[in-house]
Amino acid sequence: MTDQALSIATTVNGSPLSTRVEPRWTLAELLRDHLRLTGTKVSCEMQVCGACTVLVDGDPVSSCTYLAADVHGRAVTTIEGLAGGQELHPIQQAFVEEFALQCGYCTPGFVMMAKALLDENPSPTTEEVVHHLEGNICRCTGYAPIVAAVLRAATLVRERADGWTPTSQRPPFPIRRPGTTSLRLDALAKVTGAATYAIDMAMPGMLYGKAARAERAHARIVGIETTAALTV
Repeated sequence: MTDQALSIATTVNGSPLSTRVEPRWTLAELLRDHLRLTGTKVSCEMQVCGACTVLVDGDPVSSCTYLAADVHGRAVTTIEGLAGGQELHPIQQAFVEEFALQCGYCTPGFVMMAKALLDENPSPTTEEVVHHLEGNICRCTGYAPIVAAVLRAATLVRERADGWTPTSQRPPFPIRRPGTTSLRLDALAKVTGAATYAIDMAMPGMLYGKAARAERAHARIVGIETTAALTV
C-alpha cells in the first residue's frame, strides 16, 4: 500500500466496510483480489462485455473501469449478495429453471443487470429486456433463454410481492423421473457466483505466466534463453 492510498467507507452486500485502496484500483480489483468476491468476473476490462457488472446504489456499473475509491459512502451489491441463505433470488431461480446459462462466466453480469432492470421496471416487455441487456455478451446460450429467464423472473418477483414465498424445504435440484427434463447440477453455483474458474484461484506465492509470441511467422527454433526465467 503506497502513501497515496485512500481510506473509504462503503457497504458491500449489506455489510459495512472500511478499508484503504490505491487510487488506481478498480472496483473489480477491490472485490475480486482483496475481498475475494470472485463472482464478479473480468473479461474485456474495457467496459464492453458486461461480465463485471455490479450494482452501486442500485445502478449497474462496469466494475472493471469503475474506480474503487468512488464507492466511498455508497452501497455495492454483487452476485454473492442476492441469495438469502438457501433461498435464491427470483432472478437466480429463473436462470436455473430456464437453462439460461452454459459455461456460466457471463451469468453473474446478466443476473445483476436483470436485477437493475426489474427494480426499475417490474413488468418489462421482451423488447425492453433485449434493449436493457444489449451491453452484456454471452458466447454460449444464444440469448433466447436469458431473455426468457428475465421475463420469468419478473413473474416470480410479482408473485413474491403478492405474498408468495418459496419453501426453504424444496431442494434446489429436485430428482426427476426418466424422460423428463433435469436441472443442471452446476447451475446453483453459477447463478450465485460460487463457481470457481482458473482466473479466480489464488494461492500463497502464486506465480503468473505469460504467453511469449514468436516475432517471426516462420522460423526454426535453435535455442531458448532461460536465464531470466530461472531467476524467478
